[in-house]
This record gives sequence, structure tokens and C-alpha cells, in this order.
Amino acid sequence: DTVPPGARALRGGQEVGTTPLPLALKAGEVLRFEKKGFKPLDVRFQGGSAPPRLTLEAVKSLETIRTFPDGATVVLDSVKLDGVTPLEVKDWDQSVKHDLTCTRGDLLVATRFNEGETPGTQVFTLVTAAQTRAGAEPRAVDVHAPGTLKFTAPYSVRVKLDGRDAGEVREGGTLSAPPGSHRLEVSNPRVFLRETLTVTVVPGQAAAVPLPGLCNLTVNTFPNSGTVVVDGIATQVESDGNTPIQMVKGRHAVNVHGRAGAAQSVDLTGDFKLNMRF
Repeated sequence: DTVPPGARALRGGQEVGTTPLPLALKAGEVLRFEKKGFKPLDVRFQGGSAPPRLTLEAVKSLETIRTFPDGATVVLDSVKLDGVTPLEVKDWDQSVKHDLTCTRGDLLVATRFNEGETPGTQVFTLVTAAQTRAGAEPRAVDVHAPGTLKFTAPYSVRVKLDGRDAGEVREGGTLSAPPGSHRLEVSNPRVFLRETLTVTVVPGQAAAVPLPGLCNLTVNTFPNSGTVVVDGIATQVESDGNTPIQMVKGRHAVNVHGRAGAAQSVDLTGDFKLNMRF
């Protein structure tokens, strides 16, 4: 017999039943008792006496409650805990059920852990009360799970992630990345893009990569025209004011081939016509 009852009894690695269990034993035989939320117990029985009533020891562990987004208040078994997520909980008793609710503003998650279950490395996604009422199951991902970078700019980009070439991502494409902060280098010489930015990836979540939109620059030089050069790249467009050049919004250096030192800086927020006199 065990306290509590319902433990699996194993002899030689084979299950022979659950406690309380009538069982004929020989002196020196070893039984192992296992129950979710309790430490396994090995017992060697002595001959000539009734076996004792066995008390199983609960497993207690240090757990971290994680949410997306961070900063949620935590109520565990109707008790509000000090601090916000990510939040450590000492002596998590795995031998009993636990009810967990995390809230931040109008977002929340509510879930139950059965015996032997723990938060482990899960990250719980907070949702609105309306989503909860609609019956949405609590969503949790492993803290080490990758996230997704979403590229919504209307052009493809060449990507380096933390200095490593990640290939070309097409317009509207995505890139998987491990959780954490990353250095992102993106480029597309066709639209004169070259940027370095820092992005934060959350496990199992998608993050939009903020890239500039497109605009048109028309260059008109006089008295003579020449090939327009943007950010040091020749465009094969004549600076006669007739042909617009598509490029990303932002700051660019504009010049005409053969006019060293005459570059003009422009900060584009939309379509623009640039007049230059030499």
C-alpha cells in the first residue's frame, strides 16, 4: 500500500499493478513504485513480515512562468504572486494540480497543470478576454522555439543574420530565427537599399522587419546631362529629367558620372525631382 494510492508497482521493470495491491513477495525482492508528481521509490522486502505502508515523496521544483508579452501579473491557485513575468516560483509541488492565470492589461491566459506537469520551458501567449470566451486553447511554445521575421516591403532583400548570409528573401517572405536580439543586414542594389538594424525575436512569434517603402527620383542636370549615379551605383539613366529612378525612401547621395565631388544628398519621403547645375 502507498500514500497516496494509485502508484504503479514494477517488479524487474515489469508493471504488476497499482496500489493498493495484493502481491506475493519473496524475501529480497525489490519493487519500484511510480506516480506522477512523486519521486520513484525502490523498496526491498524482508521475509516473514507484512510490508509497511509506503509514503511517496512529492517532487518539488524551481519553475519559471513565462508569457508573451512579458510583464504579466501571476495568480497561482488563487494567490497573487509578487512580481511579473518572467517569474520564478520556488518549490512547485508536482504532486497536486495547479491553476495559473496571467494578466497584463486586457490580455490574459488561464491554464491548469495536472499532477506531474510543470511550466517547464513553455512561453504562454496572452490573448484577449473575447478570445478566451470563444474557447481558444492556451497557446504555449518552448522558450527555445524559433520565431519568424516577416519582410513586408514591396521588394526582395539579401539578408545577413548576425553576420551570416541567410540568402535572399522575396517580397512578402519570411525568415526563421532563434529567439533573442539579432543584427540584421539587408540590401537590394536595384532599389539602393543597404541597412543594418536590430530585431528581437520572440519564441513562436512573428516580427515585422521595418523596411522603407519605394519612391521615384527624377534627376535633371544642366547645362549638360550624364549617367545618374546613386549611392555610388551607376543607374544607366540619363540625367535629362525624363526617366524616374525607383529607390527606397530615405537619404541618398546623387551624382552624375564624371562629376567627382559634386554629389548631392537628398532625403526622400516621396517622389521627387532633383535639379542640379554644374
